Amino acid sequence: MPLSEFGPDIQKRFGYDEAKAKAWIAEQARQQAEAAKAEEAKREQQAKQGAEVRRRVQAIAHYLDDGGHVAIDPRTGQIYDPEIEAARRSQMLKDVQRYGRPHPSHSPR
Repeated sequence: MPLSEFGPDIQKRFGYDEAKAKAWIAEQARQQAEAAKAEEAKREQQAKQGAEVRRRVQAIAHYLDDGGHVAIDPRTGQIYDPEIEAARRSQMLKDVQRYGRPHPSHSPR
């Protein structure tokens, strides 16, 4: 039972101050609202992360359903198609054989 419900003589004996009590209640309400807002922001962030993970998994599943192959680069953790990577390396080798090595002064920035 809060002191505010007792008579003035009991409130005075225990040092009850109505202004301080109201300020304390307001501060508690503010802290609860702030905690609820932070919790909601955390839930939204987790939902966004979950949606991004689902999107990536669906993209990989769709790629595999279409006959693609994937590998994971052990150094970077990136997922890639080894056939596409081999084609890129092959094209790069052809370009080097045809045009020579690129010089640092000629490389795009």
